[in-house]
Amino acid sequence: WMLQEPGATAFIGCIGSDSFSVKMREACDDSGVKSLYMVDDSTPTGCCACLICGVERAMCVNLQAARNYSVNHLRRRDVWQHIEQARLIYTTLNFPSDAIRMAAFEAKERGSLFCMNLTAPTWMMNPSFKSLLAEMLPYIDVLFGNEKEALTWAASEHWETVDVNFIALRLSLVPSLKLRKRIVVVTQ
Repeated sequence: WMLQEPGATAFIGCIGSDSFSVKMREACDDSGVKSLYMVDDSTPTGCCACLICGVERAMCVNLQAARNYSVNHLRRRDVWQHIEQARLIYTTLNFPSDAIRMAAFEAKERGSLFCMNLTAPTWMMNPSFKSLLAEMLPYIDVLFGNEKEALTWAASEHWETVDVNFIALRLSLVPSLKLRKRIVVVTQ
């Protein structure tokens, strides 16, 4: 989509079989994004409501079918080939941990960029999400987050600082398993 080259990007995830899934497919098609969806006929497609007021925003997420993504779908040859060919992989923590690991390991093996975001503070305080993010940090080339997420990470690591610039610097210095330096982007 950002490359303005149809088919240059792909989106992998799980959707239901409903009007939201139709809208998601249409949006991807209209933007030239190849959709590689696993379809769960028993669960509705997830949705997200965003409230924006000036510079403030709030999101309410209902993951629904997205929670049911199976790593077996990622292993399918017609899906996995897109991971193998990707120059950049971006994922979030609401993807199955095994799928995140597979993508991270493949990105490292092929020299592709692997990007993730710090997650909502409530998710970050969940030990399983926090430990997965900590495990993936050495594979991450570009880490995104907002100030609140950065502050939550620092508090969870007992860094005893509220200096967001310092937190970003410290996150960038977590040892990497790659030759390139990690970029950390913290928004307001």
